[in-house]
Amino acid sequence: MPSYRERDIMKNIIMRSLSVVVSAACLFTFSPLAFGQDNNENYQQRLGDISTYLNHTLSEKEIDEQIKETSRRTGESPDSIASRVEKSVRDSVLDTARFSVRSGNTQLPRARHTGDIFVSNNSSFFVWKHGHTGIYVNRDDIVEAVGMFQNAHRVSRKNSVAAGGASILEVKTSQGNRDKAARRAIGYIGRGYNADITDTNRNDWGGLNCSQLVWAAYYYGAGIDLDTGSGEYVWPYDIKNSGYVREYQYVQ
Repeated sequence: MPSYRERDIMKNIIMRSLSVVVSAACLFTFSPLAFGQDNNENYQQRLGDISTYLNHTLSEKEIDEQIKETSRRTGESPDSIASRVEKSVRDSVLDTARFSVRSGNTQLPRARHTGDIFVSNNSSFFVWKHGHTGIYVNRDDIVEAVGMFQNAHRVSRKNSVAAGGASILEVKTSQGNRDKAARRAIGYIGRGYNADITDTNRNDWGGLNCSQLVWAAYYYGAGIDLDTGSGEYVWPYDIKNSGYVREYQYVQ
C-alpha cells in the first residue's frame, strides 16, 4: 500500500497531467466567433468570384440578394447556394473557353430545319462569358432571349445577337418534334429575362434566359431534355454538348 508521501506525489502528478490536458483542449476548443468569421470570409470570396465569372454584370450585392431570397424560399443555406453557384458558373466559363472565341457579330446561316439550334461563343448584347443560344422557328427566323432588361424576340437570323462564331445544330428527333419545339418557342416571345443564377432555370415559369428558352422549348414542347449539365442550371454549352444534337455547320 502506498505511503502518504507516495500518494501525495501521485496526486500531484495526476493534477499536473489534468492541467496539461485541459490547457491543450482550450487551444483546440471550437470558437463560434472564429468559425463565423472564416465562414463569412469564404462566403464573401465566393460572391466576388461569381461576380467576376459573370464579368461583373451582377454585383456582389445583387448576387447576395438573389442567394438570400433563394435560401428563404427553399431552405437551402446561403453558403451551400453560393458554393453551388460558384461551381456552376466556373464550369460554364471553362466550357466556353475550350472553344475558339473571337469578337464581332456572327451572321447565322439558313437552317436545314425548323427547330434547329445555334450556340454562339459570345453575344453582341450581353457580356456573360458563357455563350449564347437560340432556336430557329423557320429556316430564316430565330427566337432568342437577348439579355437583362430585354424581352425574348423573334428576328431574322441575320439580326441575331450571336457573336464570336456559332455552331448550328440539329436535334436528333423527328421533324414533328422539332416543329413542336419551335411552336413552343414562339409562345415565349415577349417574356422578360431571367437573370437569377441562384435557382434552377429548368422551367418556363416566368422570365427566360437564352439557354432556358431553348431547353424549355424542347422539354415542354417535345419532351426532350437537352441538358447535359450536372447541376440545376442549363447553360448554352450544356445544350451544345447534348447527345441529342448534331453539329452540321460552324460559322465565323
